[in-house]
Amino acid sequence: MHPSDAFRAFAALAAEGHDETAIANRYGYDPREVRRLLALGGLSPKVLAALAADKIDVATAEAFTLTDDHARQEAVLRKARSAYEVRRLLTETKVTTSHRLFRFVGAETYEAAGRGYTRDLFAAEGEAYANDAELVAELAQARFDRLATEARMEGWADVVADEREPHQVYSWHRLHPREPRPLTEAEAMEVAEIEASLAGFDPEDEVVQGARSRLEAIARQAVTWTAADMAKAVLVIVPGAEGQPGAERLHQTRPTQRRGGGRCEPGRRATALRPADDDRTLPGPHGGAAT
Repeated sequence: MHPSDAFRAFAALAAEGHDETAIANRYGYDPREVRRLLALGGLSPKVLAALAADKIDVATAEAFTLTDDHARQEAVLRKARSAYEVRRLLTETKVTTSHRLFRFVGAETYEAAGRGYTRDLFAAEGEAYANDAELVAELAQARFDRLATEARMEGWADVVADEREPHQVYSWHRLHPREPRPLTEAEAMEVAEIEASLAGFDPEDEVVQGARSRLEAIARQAVTWTAADMAKAVLVIVPGAEGQPGAERLHQTRPTQRRGGGRCEPGRRATALRPADDDRTLPGPHGGAAT
């Protein structure tokens, strides 16, 4: 049986009034697999015809389930024949929830603005697309502005808060903190919770590795900076590589450009990269962060 025939057969069962659970129980399928098959069976007849004629493959048909609008599916079918192209066209105004900037914003903040998601039935469990990429960018900028304001209130004279570090940062020299400080009550509580959660796990387990990275990030944050450090430093606040708490914190000296160009020489200014997620934001959406 051709896959297109199987998809149509499941769509016929749904049309007869059988729900996902009934179909799953009748044929021994997992309910999530039934949901996928019904979505494929509900594609535009023109998309299913293209699949039946082997003009597109099953992976491409799966990509078409990102919208249930048959007119939109058919418009994309006229332009694209690969899963990558279809997925790109159907999500060009969206941003994946695994994107670092979406994770930096946080699902809770995004959802509070009243925007929704497009669920990808064929992606890894929990992954989806935030429907409003412009809103994600606006929320991220608002958070950068807030973090910059908070840093200035702490005493940092010069602050840059953005998605990425300025390219000049790679030519700046490291400035080390004076000494560690005691953990705050919140930090100490988080450390205790992480350490307790690791009991019984294999040291090589991915969960353990992630927890250790977070512990190291907390330790990097727990340092003391003098007023002199903050007065001569440029503090650069960036999200971590995955938008998670615990981005690397560096302190470097800003170079001074020679007259007429040429090589840069170390100056007296400094920069510090620190985690942008001082107030923790979990990645989301729960049950579901564009570079």
